[in-house]
Amino acid sequence: MNDTVLKINNLTVDFLLGEKKKRVIRNLSLEIKNEIFAIMGETGCGKSVLAASILGLLPSNALVNGSVLYKEKKISDLKEKEYNRLRGKEIALVLQSSADSLNPLLKIQTQLSIPIKVHGVCKTADAVRFYSETLLKNVSLKKGVLKLYPFQLSGGMQHRILTALGLSCKPSVLILDEPTRGMDMVLRNEYASLIKSVYDTEKIAILFITHDLELAQKLSHRCALMHNGEIVEEGETQKVFNDRRSAYFRSLIAAMPKNLARRQ
Repeated sequence: MNDTVLKINNLTVDFLLGEKKKRVIRNLSLEIKNEIFAIMGETGCGKSVLAASILGLLPSNALVNGSVLYKEKKISDLKEKEYNRLRGKEIALVLQSSADSLNPLLKIQTQLSIPIKVHGVCKTADAVRFYSETLLKNVSLKKGVLKLYPFQLSGGMQHRILTALGLSCKPSVLILDEPTRGMDMVLRNEYASLIKSVYDTEKIAILFITHDLELAQKLSHRCALMHNGEIVEEGETQKVFNDRRSAYFRSLIAAMPKNLARRQ
């Protein structure tokens, strides 16, 4: 039995900019199982474009070659209606900005209930309410949060709500796009513990997209490093960090705050 949940074959993405083309992903191939898989890289290397490619969320000026398979079924050529059935229910995406993802005019209860109802996870109002409380418990929030608006929550709590939303339809793949960007060290460590707890509980594939090498090393089972739209390192996380085969990766490791502090 093939235990690969998500498979990307020779993916290339170009953006049309007037009469020119800009290549942002170059012949990228990956296989992701039920694990925490980190995609590492600096801003602009193509990490978020990769996430958008998986879910068919690229802009209209994107040219895509290659394929994306979910549970051995090709999804990279789905129509929009088919993608809508897939998004959230099978593959969920948590964006880095809560401001872009949470409606400031709706209470958390309402925002959680929408995907639950749309995808038919629960049938009755009582079931939706109980399931919403369970989701909050799983991300270490109390049920009273359901009665609050986003502006009444701290940044860390908002990120936990986004994670609960991502899990609300019981997906097989959870994509986290730079979830800790802008967090201080305390919030970052708390969120890392949350993701470990989610994985231990749900045993789903978690694709963790980040520029934070230290967090990727701490959190993931396997990882890949992107540079200029290409994979330059890939494998079991500790082996990748120990081997440091590429000069580019070695330069990033040397620039990590803990390593800079040692040299001062």
